[in-house]
Amino acid sequence: MTKPKRIVGLAGAASIVVVLNGCAGEPADQSGDPMSLVLADVLEGRIDGSTEPAAPAGALALPFDDLPTVVGDDLIGPVHPDSGDDRLRFTVISSRGDREWEVSTNPSCVGYTVSRTPSGAAVTILQSDASIDDGRLATRVAASSYDIGSGAVRWGPQAVPGSLVAPGLVFGRPTNAVVGGAGGPHEVLDGATGQPLLQVPDGVVVTERDGTIVLDDGSGAVVARQGDTGPSSWSSAAVRPASVPPDAAATLVPEGGASGAAVTTISWTWPGDPNGLVTVHRALDGALVGRPLSSRPAVMTTDAAGDVAAAVLPGGELIGLGTSGALWTSQPRVGWSSPVLDPSGTELIAMDGDEVVELDPGSGLEISRAVGLPVLLVTADGSRVLQGGAGLLLVPAGA
Repeated sequence: MTKPKRIVGLAGAASIVVVLNGCAGEPADQSGDPMSLVLADVLEGRIDGSTEPAAPAGALALPFDDLPTVVGDDLIGPVHPDSGDDRLRFTVISSRGDREWEVSTNPSCVGYTVSRTPSGAAVTILQSDASIDDGRLATRVAASSYDIGSGAVRWGPQAVPGSLVAPGLVFGRPTNAVVGGAGGPHEVLDGATGQPLLQVPDGVVVTERDGTIVLDDGSGAVVARQGDTGPSSWSSAAVRPASVPPDAAATLVPEGGASGAAVTTISWTWPGDPNGLVTVHRALDGALVGRPLSSRPAVMTTDAAGDVAAAVLPGGELIGLGTSGALWTSQPRVGWSSPVLDPSGTELIAMDGDEVVELDPGSGLEISRAVGLPVLLVTADGSRVLQGGAGLLLVPAGA
């Protein structure tokens, strides 16, 4: 069986992995019986040790086909079908390498996103009736939510209009989908219950974070709200920094330049200044993270709460940002890439060419520097996910 095409977007606390084959077609039929609920299988045993010559001592070989998502001390990610299997698996592995649980589902038109709820972290997984084998497009797409710790079903299946289209629980069928088909409204679900919170037209930039929906209001302003009729929790007018004129137009930047929905990014433009400014805000309450920037970060990473961020700017600077104000700016350097913060925001790692550099997130001072495999993720207990030559590696803390 041929592995499906993958488009991956990553988030520190909320991530999207969307497999787009078969996601278009006629609008989802929500009048029939709901799709069958997929129950999680509890796993036993540990993943195998790595045999790569360049792997650090104690490294384990992760089975994921795409970069997983960190949820505390756990990792969740997709394992795509091979020649002996026709199911896509979403697998949870602890930072010690223990296999915990997994869900097997149709490998076409699926995806997942991780979010926090009052009952703890959960992962929402999509399934559809599309088929890669015969090219059948989806007529029904449904979402189900599972407890990260146990795999127990939180809610679902809940009919949704299409795949994940933005950070958070935002579903739809964008007009410019790579597989074609007509667009339609996007729907935001409540992570705790699975019930619809809001519908927005295709083309409106929107993100969701733990029930807070941030979107353009169509009049040059960005608004965060709780559901369709809920109160506004913050707005661009309320969080506008003093360096931005009162008549500036605010636009929500798609994906925010960050690896997830813990922060949102706003672009400010006004007459007389063709470039404007860019600001980063904590999604939940709009608190300014760092200082206004002259350009959108090329790549950004945040802690789980959106209190601390690190980014590489287009000019090559590595910068640290925090809700207490601007933290630090490095000297421009061509080689800076791939900044990674742990969920608590206390450990920062970035690549400088082929060297792995550990820095103090609060000051930018270097702690260590050594040639090594790229560090892609850091879990809450300090375990690391590395990019090996033959796949992803897990180095448990203390290994």
